[in-house]
Amino acid sequence: MWPPACQVVGLLEDNLAATPEQLGDAAKETKEELADRHERALAASLLAIAALADVAAPPPQGAASDRMAGARCLLPEEPPAAS
Repeated sequence: MWPPACQVVGLLEDNLAATPEQLGDAAKETKEELADRHERALAASLLAIAALADVAAPPPQGAASDRMAGARCLLPEEPPAAS
């Protein structure tokens, strides 16, 4: 059995290689419905691959502090004084 990450990548790869007819039932759906489903599957798969790449790739030099800049503004500059 493949690790979960490999299974996800495999499913995304299958989605990208699938035809509209493979993602739906041509006997029950119109060509437009099949094309819409295919487009949504492609878009979702590409977004998932981009998200995986973003998580897996190390941040560029100096980018870690830039990415945390927005989070820092939510934190107090100094911890509250103990009473």
